[in-house]
Amino acid sequence: MASQGITDLLQGSDFFEGLSEPTLNAIARLCSTQILKKDQILFTEDSPGERIYLLASGMIQLFKQSGDGTSSLIHLVHPGDLFAEVVLFERETYPVTAIAAQKCSVVAIPRSGFLDLLDEKGAREEFLRLLMKKLRLLTRHIRRLTGDSLEARFFGFLEDHFGSQRVIRPQMTKKDMAAAMGITPEAFSRFLTKMKKTGRVNWEKDVIKLGK
Repeated sequence: MASQGITDLLQGSDFFEGLSEPTLNAIARLCSTQILKKDQILFTEDSPGERIYLLASGMIQLFKQSGDGTSSLIHLVHPGDLFAEVVLFERETYPVTAIAAQKCSVVAIPRSGFLDLLDEKGAREEFLRLLMKKLRLLTRHIRRLTGDSLEARFFGFLEDHFGSQRVIRPQMTKKDMAAAMGITPEAFSRFLTKMKKTGRVNWEKDVIKLGK
């Protein structure tokens, strides 16, 4: 992908929206692109966090391993989303495993080069403003998880990840979706049964159909 194409992608990302053109161009010059096949692993949990990523196309699944060795899907990454940014400041290894749910194109930003860029005062101040914006979005997400009803959380999750589609192929199991919403599989199963009886939701095999 050409440098201008990467700059446009950065500018269209919610995370980088609002950065000045010189800063966006400086970040773009650091970037490289990578094509992933379906089910290809981009990075694994606890491996060195050498890059942060921006998804250009496709979908990435993020998995977290539990104490008993099982892995749960905790997040779906969509085009325009930045991910793995935790390695910039909080830790030097990836906290999750990233796997391509379908063919993907990702933009890789080297951690060392990005941190060098933040040594420049103007870029650092711009980036701090963006971090505060993301913190506010995360706070709203936590409020949804802890304060909203299960119905509101479910339909909010679908809207956040799949838009206003009425027929959805989530490419995740019911157990994984329950984990991503912070509820037990048993409670989620009861909820889906209730929604099916009312005609609002029908999840059969790998397809979710939403009623009126």
